[in-house]
Amino acid sequence: MSDEFLTASNQLLLKVTDVPTFSPTVLAQIYGKRGVAQRNLVVSPTVLAQIYGDRGVMQHNQDNLTAAIADFDQAIALDPHYAWAYGNRGITYRALQNYRHALGDLNHALSLDDSMDWVYVSRGEVLRHLKEYRRALADFTRAIALDPDYAEAYASRGRLYRRYLKQYPEAIQDLERAITLDPEMSWAYAYLPDDAWSYSHRGLVYISRQAYPRAIEDLSRSIALNPTYAYTYGRRASAYLGAGNIIKAAQDYARDCELAPNDIYAHWMGVWIAMCQQPAESTTAERLEQIAAIRPRNYFAYVCRSVAYWLRGQNEQANAEIQEACQLRPDQWDAFFWKGLMLVASGQIEGVQDMEHALQLGMFPVLLFQSHTCVSSNEAIKEALRTFSLPSASQDDRPH
Repeated sequence: MSDEFLTASNQLLLKVTDVPTFSPTVLAQIYGKRGVAQRNLVVSPTVLAQIYGDRGVMQHNQDNLTAAIADFDQAIALDPHYAWAYGNRGITYRALQNYRHALGDLNHALSLDDSMDWVYVSRGEVLRHLKEYRRALADFTRAIALDPDYAEAYASRGRLYRRYLKQYPEAIQDLERAITLDPEMSWAYAYLPDDAWSYSHRGLVYISRQAYPRAIEDLSRSIALNPTYAYTYGRRASAYLGAGNIIKAAQDYARDCELAPNDIYAHWMGVWIAMCQQPAESTTAERLEQIAAIRPRNYFAYVCRSVAYWLRGQNEQANAEIQEACQLRPDQWDAFFWKGLMLVASGQIEGVQDMEHALQLGMFPVLLFQSHTCVSSNEAIKEALRTFSLPSASQDDRPH
């Protein structure tokens, strides 16, 4: 009897309850022949290891990660040189966020077979989580060398370039290549979104290069593919600010807050834009304090508390909070702008230097020129803003 018959008979017996018309005689024959097949069928350890490995992959794909680990353990016990099983067990450990075990398995897999491009990508992702970015870059690059059309490897390397290495031209090139190779890219692992991720991250790269219309196009595509990913709305809001469309930006930050109630940055930007559109209300300071309470030690919490103090006329406390923010994140522009605005409002014209520094750090000019409405009666602020030569962008500008 063959293993093909054994498989077929097993499948047939599984259907018995659905088709109750089989006679006892027929059932007896099926069971009898299956018994002969089981007696005659000799399964080698290597074949059995492959069976366990295949089942492990199925368990992983169904999010039964502990069961998948157990199957890969069996496969490796049967065949200690089974590189593929080590690689897949490493991927499963990675999904469980057990990065040290994952790294050990992926290292061993490549020591047995260094031609597995997908293992290099998985090890690169593990190294990224462990903040070993240069080693991760080497693994993604090795995977691409093994398979120049490997879309996931380009996407992973593009994200690494953008978020961690700050190499923006390389990031755009890789992310565009990934989407070209697979416009409907779907990620194999739970913590990576589908192709919406690539569009979203490429949009973020375009923002960093001030290519705002292209950023809006990619981020809109990402939202169409995954309308529940909050941070893409925040990114598109930033692109709209870059393009001078403050109304669209406000709408996107509001949607970000709905989907991610703890996104302190989106809440803060929503209040700032509201103050750009009309003078601060009596409830604005209270709202800023509520936002700061989301993550009290966060950079944006210090900024929110500072502005709240300032709106209430508590200048000493406002200055202490904004100074703390500037020291906490010297690469961020929010604190420097508001520090400068507060100084100018109190008659200290040197605050203009802080506002200029905010622009140099990447502040969107539309926020600068609309911010005179924050305190509409303050002529010092209006006069200071006239010292800047950048034109104010219209709220009604459309990037397309």
